Amino acid sequence: MVTQHSIQTLKASEVPIKTVTIFNSNNSSKSISTRAEVTRIFKVSLKPGINEIQLEDIASTIVPNSISVLGQGHATILDVQLQTKDVMPSAEKIEGQNKLKAELKEYEGKIEVVKDLYDIQNTKLTALKVLLNKFIEKPINEPGFNEDTGKSMMELFQFYEKNANELNDKIRVNKEQGKKLEAEAERLKNEIRGNPFVKTTKSYISIEIDSETENECEEAEITLVYQVTGATWMPFYDIRVNTKSDPSEVTIYYYANVQQKTDESWKNVELSLSTAQPCNNETLPKLGTTVVEFISNNIFGPTTAAHDRLLANGRILFGNVPKPSSNISFGGAPSQQSSHGLFGNTSASQQQPMGGALFGRAHTSPPARPVTPPPPPMKEVISVAEENILSTTFTVPKKSTIPSDSSKHKVIIGIKKVAAHLHHECVPKKDAKVFLMATVINTTEYPFLPGIATVYIDNSLSTTFNLTTISPGDKFNCSLGVDKTVKVIYKPTNKAQLKVRFFFCFLIA
Repeated sequence: MVTQHSIQTLKASEVPIKTVTIFNSNNSSKSISTRAEVTRIFKVSLKPGINEIQLEDIASTIVPNSISVLGQGHATILDVQLQTKDVMPSAEKIEGQNKLKAELKEYEGKIEVVKDLYDIQNTKLTALKVLLNKFIEKPINEPGFNEDTGKSMMELFQFYEKNANELNDKIRVNKEQGKKLEAEAERLKNEIRGNPFVKTTKSYISIEIDSETENECEEAEITLVYQVTGATWMPFYDIRVNTKSDPSEVTIYYYANVQQKTDESWKNVELSLSTAQPCNNETLPKLGTTVVEFISNNIFGPTTAAHDRLLANGRILFGNVPKPSSNISFGGAPSQQSSHGLFGNTSASQQQPMGGALFGRAHTSPPARPVTPPPPPMKEVISVAEENILSTTFTVPKKSTIPSDSSKHKVIIGIKKVAAHLHHECVPKKDAKVFLMATVINTTEYPFLPGIATVYIDNSLSTTFNLTTISPGDKFNCSLGVDKTVKVIYKPTNKAQLKVRFFFCFLIA
């Protein structure tokens, strides 16, 4: 039985992009390329036998070893490859190229005609100038100069002026015609170079599927996942402090600038931002081998049999070897012992928590009066953070459109309120200004990556600084600006030296 082999060709523009996950780049290492993971989901009609699906017009930035395919249906995925093939120009393209070349040849002929006319006009003008110069170089006071000679000279000047103006007008017209023809010829050359009349090499993704269906045609769903280079996201922050309501808390707005130039546009995709760096290629370092040699003879002489017996009995040269307690084995729990209390020993079974207070039961306070709460603040669209083992992924709830033009697109990751301690700091020896500082603790579940942080105090811009990597639970100090209400006067100490002279008198009896 001959196995049927069918080929289906799809264009990348016809297969929509479902999700995009952009990985974070490390600023400190320029050798690390920026990547993104693209997922496309589409349906195909499978025929009995081997089906090869070719996805053409794909991005040139695809990482070859990152392509994977999943499917749903009664079929088996045999192979997935990134391949290239030679593409010959079509008949329409060949005919178009021939028309362009014929049109270019016609324009080149017109350019030659204009150049010939330009040379002719220049030659006429040069001859007219030579004739005028010969007449001017002739001395006026020579014998034979009379009124008729002056009239002839004026007629020559009028002749020269009339013909020179006509020739200059024709030369200017020829110049303009030549420029237009040359510009049109250059356009045709560029169009011909942009569509070369040769075979080209085109990349495509080949997916081979063995269909097990007995029907003439069966629909299956294909999920194509691959990585591309040229996409990145960088975080930045807004740190807002409200000194009027609660200065012990600050609100951190976590943003990201997304940009990509992957040769494919992402339209209405589910965007995710990951802190992972899959192309970092970091591995655990390996230690070398250390060779240790033992000397058989003791430094104090050879060991005796009596010394060996002492070691076997648990005795060493300067004392006894401590023996482990018989009550505790490896991995066992220690035996229950009584604890020493203030007025005697108390066994562990007698130690019970006391439910009452020290001098009786505590009196409960009366219930507070109900207070009408203020209206809640408006909700803001934030990302959903998913914590993995080695990274954190932020999912943007709203679908995004990111064109391939390297422009920055702002998305919000999250809004968190964290604890902060406000205090003042000053270095009078260097500067008498007093700075309002905030010690902030990252109480979120995800890290703060390096980025620019802008500080706002009571909705007013205060300062900006570069935030470093802050893991969950870590703290960082940020300056909120100069507090002009606090003044420090620095007076340097005056150093003085005092010289004391002692006089000694000796009395001799």
